Amino acid sequence: MSKSLPIAVLFLCVVMVPGGMAQLEINLDMNPANNTTGSISIDPSIQISKSGSESARTFDVLLVVTGADQLPLDQGLTGLSADVLFDATDVLDLVGIKELPGDLNFSGELDVSEEVLTTINEFIAEFNDSQRQISDFRDGWLSNPSDPNSGRASGVVLDTDGDDRLGVEETLEVINSFIDQFNGQLPPYWTKDVLTYSAAEDESVEIFDPPAWSNAGEKNAGKVDDLTVVLLKRPDRPAGDQFGYRESTAVISTLTFRVKTDAPTGASTFGFAQDGGQAPKYIDAKFESLDTDVHDLTVPSSLPFVDVVE
Repeated sequence: MSKSLPIAVLFLCVVMVPGGMAQLEINLDMNPANNTTGSISIDPSIQISKSGSESARTFDVLLVVTGADQLPLDQGLTGLSADVLFDATDVLDLVGIKELPGDLNFSGELDVSEEVLTTINEFIAEFNDSQRQISDFRDGWLSNPSDPNSGRASGVVLDTDGDDRLGVEETLEVINSFIDQFNGQLPPYWTKDVLTYSAAEDESVEIFDPPAWSNAGEKNAGKVDDLTVVLLKRPDRPAGDQFGYRESTAVISTLTFRVKTDAPTGASTFGFAQDGGQAPKYIDAKFESLDTDVHDLTVPSSLPFVDVVE
């Protein structure tokens, strides 16, 4: 895997800089089951019974950006930073945030040997050794084929709760995502649909806080803070190639929520305003100036919501 981490670091430093006129809109699709590759509809609401089982009260939403098909050829969508606001006090818990769990090389797809099997083996190793930590993990991309320890230390990508261990839920996320990929049931994430290019050529970096930080009593209660994704141009891409996402709807990530059993009934609305009331931001492939190439994302006139019923 070859990518320039300073690009991502630079983006994180500038996402709060005001940009030009807003051209794209951020939203949540509240019913991802309606979506298939090539046909993406955005459902603004979902109804959940607070009396249901834990699984029945748990639901996925897709973070999406629309309008990238209106961008000029030299200004495709290449990154964004956004907050998602929700009622963590009375209504919802955030269960998970993901694009593709276990995607250790950020390619937009899971490799069974280098990613899935190495993850399973790491879980077994930690289960049998209480002193082993995720920092000991090595993936399957070996610099020396005869040395299994020559793989990269990419375990931080797997450790979504930040506890330095690979838990059963984190392992199952990778396995279940691979099954969904095998069955053609993964959401059509934008990194798998970049204009005319394969995922082997352009890759993404996603930066998500541990989900627990967004729940009641935690540091960012009621806010999914700074969901940041960047599409990286590989250094071997020919000069002058068009770069960036230009389809009508970019599916950025999946967020999983659970309705509390004692939640009040009625509509609970999501929001996107960042600290200080600023709009979420996106960058385009041109990226020549902080004044012209860091832009505000608009928000929908009718915000998405979950309708809680008995």
